[in-house]
This record gives sequence, structure tokens and C-alpha cells, in this order.
Amino acid sequence: MLPIVRFIFACDAAIYDLASSKWSITSPWHTVRMPRGVTKGHGQEELWLYAQLADGLGEFEFGVELRYFEPTKSNGLVLGRSQVERPVFSHKLEVHEFVFKMSRVPFPRTGQYDFRLTCRGQPLENGIAFLDVLPGRGT
Repeated sequence: MLPIVRFIFACDAAIYDLASSKWSITSPWHTVRMPRGVTKGHGQEELWLYAQLADGLGEFEFGVELRYFEPTKSNGLVLGRSQVERPVFSHKLEVHEFVFKMSRVPFPRTGQYDFRLTCRGQPLENGIAFLDVLPGRGT
């Protein structure tokens, strides 16, 4: 049985605190504004995605794909992928937390991008974090 995505979102950083056994999330993202005067060819040095999944049983392989929406492509254009996580869900009620660090993230033009959580290479239902990329001010 595939896990259910509780939520996924992009953020500046995700740090695990060993003392409390909790994640600290810094600055969740919904929009990226390119630098002043820039309208294409922008990139972020790094960003993180935080996700919670539950109700799965068994061993899985999770990753995240970055896609750009193009009107002529139904699934968008894949621009990048995260590392792969291979957890084992041993009880249906377990909630698993994941972070995916992405480096040198390309945003070649303004528009809507999405980060799709995948399981064994296939998108998971409700596993999308949307991000709007806007031109720099003064352009």
C-alpha cells in the first residue's frame, strides 16, 4: 500500500534537532523573485523540501522532481531531481518525515514550477509543492 502525502513544501532549510527529535523549518517558500533586472536564467544555490507521509506499509523509494509548466507539455519539463530516500514503513499508523536538499536549482524563466514527490519514479497523489517565479523588480 502506497503512503499518503500529508504535505510537502519548499523552504530555506530543514534542521533536525537530536534533543527534541523534531525538525526546524526555516522560511517556507511560495514565490521566488529573480534579482533586480533579471527575467530569465536565474537559479537558487540551494533549497530544501520537507514532506510528511503516512499510511504506508513496506519499503519504498522516494525522490523529488522539479518541473516547469509549459503549455505544450502535459507533465511539464523536468529540470532536476533530488537524492533518493529508501525508508521502510513497518506500521500503517507511522508518520515519516523527509527532507530533500536540492542544490543549484534552475529557474530558467518566470512562471510556475512544481516539486513532485515520487515513489518508485511515479508521482504521488497530493505530493506537489508549487512555486511561482517572478521577474526581478524594475524589469
